[in-house]
Amino acid sequence: MGMGSYDLLVLGSGSAGLYGAIKAAQLGARVALVEGGDVGGTCPNRGCLPTEHLVTAAERYYYGQMVAFRGVKPRKARLNFAAVMREKEAVVQQARKEKERMIAAHQNITFLPGRGRLVSPHHVTVDGQPVTADHILLATGSSPITPPIPGLADISPLNSDRVQVITRLPRSLIVIGGGEIGLEYGQLFLHFGARVIVLEKEARILPREEPEISNALRRYLGEEGMEIHTGVEIEAVEPLPRRRGYRVAARKGRRDPLVGRGRRFRRHRTASEHRRPRPGRGRREAPSGRRG
Repeated sequence: MGMGSYDLLVLGSGSAGLYGAIKAAQLGARVALVEGGDVGGTCPNRGCLPTEHLVTAAERYYYGQMVAFRGVKPRKARLNFAAVMREKEAVVQQARKEKERMIAAHQNITFLPGRGRLVSPHHVTVDGQPVTADHILLATGSSPITPPIPGLADISPLNSDRVQVITRLPRSLIVIGGGEIGLEYGQLFLHFGARVIVLEKEARILPREEPEISNALRRYLGEEGMEIHTGVEIEAVEPLPRRRGYRVAARKGRRDPLVGRGRRFRRHRTASEHRRPRPGRGRREAPSGRRG
């Protein structure tokens, strides 16, 4: 038995999918909104909202202990990292409920929870159940990329999604990649008190930005205590004995063109073979990092 026929079917309830569905509903269309994960997509669940909450908490903890006046002695702040993460999750839950209320406010939007699979230009299955629509909007978002580094996939490294659910603060952290996401999370954990080492393949961090910005930010982060190594070719990642962390083997290599973009189109959400998205375009032992 099918799940109905619609004027528009939207795969994904992130910002693009949600507001596309709402606009179509306001224009009188019968809309099906399919979501196999958390309502709202990356931004309110694993992206900008929870990350900015953690960044702000880390800044308050870090800068609250720094005073530029000799006559003022700062109080030593006490950090309960698990409580910070619980508060972050409460903020996420509130935002998710608001997205759910937005969907419920439009009677001609039918929310279909489940994994969507694009079968043909007008046919989709949701957890195996067929759905048809005159038009289909693909808004499946993106997912973090794991670079093809020997040993990396075997240890399930933290990424911008997994880092949102840890409950224990890492004592040290190796960040592979000196782009915007890596540096943001690196500084976040640095402010919480972790030792942070950044390994970047290119000659400078933020390689797509102007050199003046990259150089100024490197000096600033270095003054805060972040260890940054550029022009590094990572050869392998391996766990240390007795679960004491991880070792990254790297060397100074030739600088190949940057190909990693941090996240990729979530094609597995559609499983379509009809329309494929076009893709975008000496030895050092780094200190071990410990995951939370």
